[in-house]
Amino acid sequence: MDMERFAKRYWKCVADQDRMMEKCFSEDAVIRWQTTDEEFTVADLVEAHCQRPGRRKVVIERMQRVGEHLVTVVHLWMEGTSYYVTSFFQMHRGRIVQLDEYWGENVEAPQWRTEAQIGTRIDRRRKKRKAEAPVEKTVEKPAETNYTYLLRCADGSLYAGWTNDLEKRLEAHQSGKGGKYTKAHLPVELVYHETFDTKEEAMRREYELKQMTKAQKEALVQGTI
Repeated sequence: MDMERFAKRYWKCVADQDRMMEKCFSEDAVIRWQTTDEEFTVADLVEAHCQRPGRRKVVIERMQRVGEHLVTVVHLWMEGTSYYVTSFFQMHRGRIVQLDEYWGENVEAPQWRTEAQIGTRIDRRRKKRKAEAPVEKTVEKPAETNYTYLLRCADGSLYAGWTNDLEKRLEAHQSGKGGKYTKAHLPVELVYHETFDTKEEAMRREYELKQMTKAQKEALVQGTI
């Protein structure tokens, strides 16, 4: 399945308020808009998109596939308001079985940060030029080993991640540079890892580990599952 073509077709339906968007979903698909704490059936979602008046424009800015999962970031204009929408699609047999979306309205930076001269405005034109630049041919790199891992933190919690350099990544976590969560729960130690040939497999496994309960992760560490 060409997921990029699928995503473009889906977002065109959203932009056109085309009820054919329902054909992109399995009948029992679950859709969640996390920022408003709402859950929809497929029929609900179609009505939510089609009943709201006003013309729309949608531009897909980023798209990434990880196994049967697809992530898109779109810039959407609706009734004079600009939004960024991050969508996590879980696919099965060419249809969406779960969709989690995060909608954020574009706003100006807070005054205190502007006055303190912290951060600069993104140069959208530069970003566009970079995206349109021709892709140079590169020499294929030798195959590398990818890892999915579990770290036990100081409070006993288990943190899941992936990397293509386990030793370096572990050092980063232990020095407080591996991420906000592990930095706040030092010290950490490696208690479990798996190896994969591709980063897509490792990232997919990381996602699976993050969905597990604490008990399930502990069972992995103990080797009982």
